[in-house]
Amino acid sequence: MINGIEAFIVGSVDNLGAGRWKIAGRACEVICVGDILRYDLRSTAGNNKLQVLSVTSYNKELSTIYKMMTGSILVSGAKEDNLESVKMLFLRGVDNV
Repeated sequence: MINGIEAFIVGSVDNLGAGRWKIAGRACEVICVGDILRYDLRSTAGNNKLQVLSVTSYNKELSTIYKMMTGSILVSGAKEDNLESVKMLFLRGVDNV
């Protein structure tokens, strides 16, 4: 199991197709455009990475969402990912690349 930091509490997930999702919720950590988030820390396959493409909060597009802010993040990942049951997204520790 990989250690991770709880970063985003997921409220809802909209599959936009082509490996992109709009995920609404609340930030537990600072998340920036370009960050890599994980949705399954038990997986060792490495295919559970989601890259943050954009951040929206308070009806404004931002480059960063800060702790305790609500909003949505647009992420991209593998087309076959199933995020409908995901409740938390994680930042990895040292190797968040």
